[in-house]
Amino acid sequence: MKKFNARSATVVAGAAGAAVITLAGLGAGNAAAFPVAGGKAVQKLADGSVVSLSLTNASVTLGNTIANNPASRHAWATGTYKVNVSGPAKGGEFTAAGFLVGCQLDFGSDGSTSQGGGTVGLDGTVTPSATTGAGFSLGPGKVSTQYIINNTNGDLSPDAGNYSDTTNAFKGNSGSITYSGEDVNRETCAGYASAKPFATVKVETDAVTGYVTVYGKPFSLG
Repeated sequence: MKKFNARSATVVAGAAGAAVITLAGLGAGNAAAFPVAGGKAVQKLADGSVVSLSLTNASVTLGNTIANNPASRHAWATGTYKVNVSGPAKGGEFTAAGFLVGCQLDFGSDGSTSQGGGTVGLDGTVTPSATTGAGFSLGPGKVSTQYIINNTNGDLSPDAGNYSDTTNAFKGNSGSITYSGEDVNRETCAGYASAKPFATVKVETDAVTGYVTVYGKPFSLG
């Protein structure tokens, strides 16, 4: 059963047996896109198979804060992952793809409470007073993973932020995944924020199982 999270996915078999998986998301209006440097990873497996995985045609469009809040960062990303396999291995599977998203400083409410009241004088007048401990906490930022595809933990529910076909496999010597208008976001960020795209493929033969991961260059979320 396919799971969707306000997006659509289609799988098209290529003439050479490659699988092309296209993900369509929400756009960012008429904002201008800027290119993002891709990446390439090549790994030779124990049985002589060579796996080459690359990110190409990557671009990002920075969006206005949806909540009209400078601590809310959003961008819409597009790109294509291509995999080529030579040697004994034939076909494989994209097991994960997405973005590592980090923020310099995280902030939020410190959970304090406030109280109000007053005192009554001898002449009957009331003098209001208030005591408050409300404020914000500020601490070092963290890196989180935002998935486009996650076949690694079996949890593909929309609540988990993941959606996918049952498998993102490709046959033959090549395959690709294209994502378009993918929303990359970070909330409660008080400092610099950035994201780095990544994807992992699994290639399995009778003799060996190999995983290859490629990372693109980080891009700013503002």
